[in-house]
Amino acid sequence: MTAIQPETLEPPAPRSDLLDLVDQLALAVESKVIEWRREIHARPELACKEFRTSSLVAAHLRALRFDEVRTGLGGGTGVIGVLRGSMDGPVIALRADMDALPVREETGLPFASKVTADWGGVEVPVMHACGHDAHTAVLMGAAEVLAALRDDLPGTVLFVFQPAEEGPPPGWVGLHGAKLLLAEGALSSPKPEAMYGIHVVGGKPPGTAGHIHYHVGCGGYAMRQFKLLLRVREGMRRCPGARSIRSWSGRKSCWDFRRSSAGTQTSTATRQPFRSGAFAVAKSSTSSPMSLSWKERCV
Repeated sequence: MTAIQPETLEPPAPRSDLLDLVDQLALAVESKVIEWRREIHARPELACKEFRTSSLVAAHLRALRFDEVRTGLGGGTGVIGVLRGSMDGPVIALRADMDALPVREETGLPFASKVTADWGGVEVPVMHACGHDAHTAVLMGAAEVLAALRDDLPGTVLFVFQPAEEGPPPGWVGLHGAKLLLAEGALSSPKPEAMYGIHVVGGKPPGTAGHIHYHVGCGGYAMRQFKLLLRVREGMRRCPGARSIRSWSGRKSCWDFRRSSAGTQTSTATRQPFRSGAFAVAKSSTSSPMSLSWKERCV
């Protein structure tokens, strides 16, 4: 049997002066990134309504003297900044999402969200529960670093601030988010040869901030949506007019439905499994009301 020889790895290349300068600039902008993140976190905006956030982003890119700052994209709130280096080179894109979620914040932080907004005709609490505040602030910081290095930058960088990553608001018709940006041709001129995005993650031990986890090949994450159609014939004998139905989704989240009227009824409930919080909307196809409660079970 032939022994398998271990792979020979090339020694790491020595750090260049440019990388050292990047580190210095990143440290210099760190306090700004924290401030932006907290400002965006305290004033979250739902999908396709990221007007304040996109205005903040666009103003920052213009202040950095970007070659182009395109606004009103992807349904009205997307922003793309174009930064051209002084030397020829590839076109790459860096991407961040901007939208928040209809979730109530209970962190107690001094910059916690107290915002409410309309979501499908219902007034809901709004929170950056998925880290998009950090994504936007980090990309604004990267824009400031690379703008300072324009004279040493080979190629062109697109800074893509995408709306509606979590999905469109109820009643939205047609494309949204990234698909709408592509359909509009927002990434066609110049067309990036590669595109990079990151996602923050919590629950890691101290001292691991700044670590980047990756895997080879295509991959992605998505939230799961479903529609549940309930047909309830009658309630329990001891409590006529009420029937409880329990349903679990793939994320082990429990729904409890209770109908307040007897007889055969049909109702439709739509849920998006938000990561933290307890908010849902039930729509009834009949005139009788249906109450709904959601208990999150993280397993």
